[in-house]
Amino acid sequence: MCAMPNPTPAATPGLLAAEPRVARTLALLVVGLVTAWRLATLAAGWVPLYADEMQYWTWSRDLAVGYDTKPPMIAWIIRLSTALAGDGSFGIRLSTPLIHAATALTLFWVGRALVSPRVGALSAICYIALPGISVSALVASVDPALLMFWAFALAAVIKAEGGGARPAAHPALWWALAGAFTGCALLTKYAAIAFPASLLLYLLIARRLRVFTTAGPYAYAAALLAVFSPNLMWNLATGFVAVGHVIQDGEYDTASLFNPREMLDFLGGQFAVFGPVTFGALLYAFARWRRSCGVPGVRLLLCFAVVLLGFMTVQALLSQANANWAAAAYVSATVAVVALMDVPRWRALLVWTLAAHLGLAVAVPLVEPVGQATGLFDNARRDPFRRMRGWDELAAAIDAVRQAHGDLPVVLDERRYIAAVMYHSARHLDGVHSWNADGRVDSQYDLSADAIALVGQDLLIVTRGNGSAYQGHFRELEALPDIAVPTHEDGGLLVHVWLGRGFLGYDDAGGS
Repeated sequence: MCAMPNPTPAATPGLLAAEPRVARTLALLVVGLVTAWRLATLAAGWVPLYADEMQYWTWSRDLAVGYDTKPPMIAWIIRLSTALAGDGSFGIRLSTPLIHAATALTLFWVGRALVSPRVGALSAICYIALPGISVSALVASVDPALLMFWAFALAAVIKAEGGGARPAAHPALWWALAGAFTGCALLTKYAAIAFPASLLLYLLIARRLRVFTTAGPYAYAAALLAVFSPNLMWNLATGFVAVGHVIQDGEYDTASLFNPREMLDFLGGQFAVFGPVTFGALLYAFARWRRSCGVPGVRLLLCFAVVLLGFMTVQALLSQANANWAAAAYVSATVAVVALMDVPRWRALLVWTLAAHLGLAVAVPLVEPVGQATGLFDNARRDPFRRMRGWDELAAAIDAVRQAHGDLPVVLDERRYIAAVMYHSARHLDGVHSWNADGRVDSQYDLSADAIALVGQDLLIVTRGNGSAYQGHFRELEALPDIAVPTHEDGGLLVHVWLGRGFLGYDDAGGS
């Protein structure tokens, strides 16, 4: 790829190929309109925050270079967005549509650099309208930033390797920039380790190993380590607690390391995330690898998709994998699929697919208000947002009990309940603690808000358990009325409350 070929306009006939400014305008227009629609619906505040978002918000109030389950980028981003737009759901989610827009426009450049302006424009439109992106744009999560930095790093690699209208004057600088973006991706999600693995695979397949005789790859590695080193040092200091959680998420069971149903469920989920037609086209491209790689740039794009998607498929076979865990693979896969489908035989199917995805992008934010207006979501089993309901009312009820007992500290034993109370409580993070009798780090709150600091004090215990875990840890334990928050006709939130007088610590019970 030292001098990436750019096809002549005749290779991709049509208005967009003949007039690059039209392609650029189309990409900007569609990405801009979709992003504006998403921002408007987020401003309406239809979808309540879910527990992970509230957790990330609590992290953003106490900035660090690492957290128990994730690298720090999501907290840094939320701190910035809430500084601009406040601590409400819109402020927390503000960055998500903007980040997806930045990724889409980066893919416009990638498609243009590798194939043509037409493919670049269609790639940007394809990405911004992917079903998984339409859902992702509703919430604040780690995936949007991961995909953005992945796209930035991919574009920098292409530039370093001679792609684009003008070859890079200083390739080593672009290699370093690619490394810095990869480091940012690792500060977002550890799955980004698949990026350098994908890069190495490409260099092997393309027989580009002579690049290691230049300064480029070493500049890449140095920049990556420089950016990622703060989190790496944090992991060293904490005994790699975050890495341990990543391994724990895999849920490996040595007694059952063959789970074809889990693998099929994972692959089925990819048709929903990437789209039925586009994921089918990607699988076809993998199956016809040699022929697919005959299209300029597609070999590189498929290399940056197959590693992560392949690893997660094996992970699902050995244990289980969530559908979104392979999301970064679809950054390059989007451009690859568009390049392969933008031929006379498949172009109509591509256009209809993009139109359907755009329609879905408009419809997805309307699911919540329509479901509420029609009463469809009155039943929890029909409500896709059921786990987001009732947290504000629960926190208000807990606040009332706290005030009635002299503003006692409140102790909870589940991460999502701690996050919800910290976010919705009038006092926010102040006076909310984690019960950590077993000494394990199961959440960031076990590190930053352990109740062990409250020895000797009276505490308000809030739990879904039966209270036996707290027996013997207090001089006296008094049951208070339960707190029930109805959220649906057939369900709600229910917690049990105890007043613990004189906290003795974790070691004073007969078997904590």
